Amino acid sequence: ANPEPRFMLDGVKVDDASSVGTGHLKLMLRVGKERLPGFGYGMGAKAESIGATATVIGTLRPDHWRGGEAVELKIEHAR
Repeated sequence: ANPEPRFMLDGVKVDDASSVGTGHLKLMLRVGKERLPGFGYGMGAKAESIGATATVIGTLRPDHWRGGEAVELKIEHAR
C-alpha cells in the first residue's frame, strides 16, 4: 500500500529522444556509464524540445516491451 518511489534525474544526458506510437515520448538516458530507457505516455511533443541534457521525474518499472528483465523510467515530467 506504499506509494511508488519517484526519482528525479537532474541534468541527465539524453542519448536519444523520439515520439513513438500515438504521441508517446521515448528517451534513452545516460546515467553515469549506464543507459536507462524512459517512456512518457502522451508526451511525444516534448521529443523535439528536449536537448542534450534534461531533468526527468518518474518511477522505475519492468520494461515488458523488452521481456520484463530490463528496467525503464516511466516518465511523469520532462524538461
